[in-house]
Amino acid sequence: MKILTGLKKLLGMTLGVFLGFISVIIGILTILPKITDFNSLLLVISGASIFFLIYAYVFEFKKSFRRLEAWDHIITEYFGYAWQQNKYFKRSHHFIEEKSDLANSVVKELLPCVIQRIDQEHGQANKTIRIILDSGTTITPIFPCLVRYGVSGKANDSHNFVFYTNNLAGIDEIHRIPPRKKDKFSETDFNLIGGQPLNQYRATTGGFTEGILKDLFDEQDKSKGKIISIGIITSNWFLCHRSLDKLHICARGRGHLAFKKILVDCCDYIIFVTPLGKLLPMDSIDTFNSVLKNEHKDSDSSYREFVIPLEKRDKCYLHTSFRKPYSPSPLRHVSDRLKDIKIENSSENYIFSGFCPAFDPKEDQYQARRMDLPHDYIQTNFKKIYGYEIP
Repeated sequence: MKILTGLKKLLGMTLGVFLGFISVIIGILTILPKITDFNSLLLVISGASIFFLIYAYVFEFKKSFRRLEAWDHIITEYFGYAWQQNKYFKRSHHFIEEKSDLANSVVKELLPCVIQRIDQEHGQANKTIRIILDSGTTITPIFPCLVRYGVSGKANDSHNFVFYTNNLAGIDEIHRIPPRKKDKFSETDFNLIGGQPLNQYRATTGGFTEGILKDLFDEQDKSKGKIISIGIITSNWFLCHRSLDKLHICARGRGHLAFKKILVDCCDYIIFVTPLGKLLPMDSIDTFNSVLKNEHKDSDSSYREFVIPLEKRDKCYLHTSFRKPYSPSPLRHVSDRLKDIKIENSSENYIFSGFCPAFDPKEDQYQARRMDLPHDYIQTNFKKIYGYEIP
């Protein structure tokens, strides 16, 4: 039986491994006459066995790696992205630590504050609070934070919280964290808005998606104040004039801007979440597109903008990060200007979140530049965009 089992295993080997095995055996037989003692024989057999095992492992691993197109396979299985050149995958590696800090502070500090404001302005009677989450790599880390920590904080816990989103990656993130008994929410609390999948943003967009949003807001209008909505939105870029006091949402991609516009127009409260490096002190989308024209070769279309209406100012929070006065960051001057705006309350169409985290790259000046300006075309055109030389 042992012989038959051995033969089956031998037949199961690939031709390459089998030939390698035969080569090792022939090699041993060739040098046997030269072996004069038992220890030398053991040494040769041990060396040959180790060589064969390494050879077999490497040969089989390489073959399997090629057969499975393993790099793409690993990326897909572990990260959930189509392949390593996927645009969403690339974006997910920008501002990683900063996005994590922003997500935590939104969920643990800013959202409870907004809920308390809702109680003050709409009463503490039981109501449904709909939180609608945008797509994008900045919003995605918020999902597991919501599951872990909830949103009510010190606010009234009697509200019914319901989540809606077109963020496919955000739902993936919920499924990546192991469930715990202490979790505040689960996947059943989230409603995925359907539509056409937009791969580069891992989102659903288009007419069907917009139709669902409009139905949700029609239902809200008929509820007579029993349904309150909070939109959590990011953008490819935010243009905010040289003075940084007026926000424009700047986006591209099929239906991407339209989704954000509906949220801004219809939600009772808006939270804009963005890394500091996504706030550009530029006045015009045409100027921005002209800057990128010769630099951004993979651009599939021009960016379009939507200016936040002035009448929405007191209901729109900007949640970003700040830099320390002596930070090595090239965005230190932008951060200083935003702090002045916050103190003076001089912004035109948004108010500052009271919980913007301090985030400072702890690297040297070059590394801080790479962290805060991960896009080469922004570094190349830094003076045109920011109005001063890159430090």
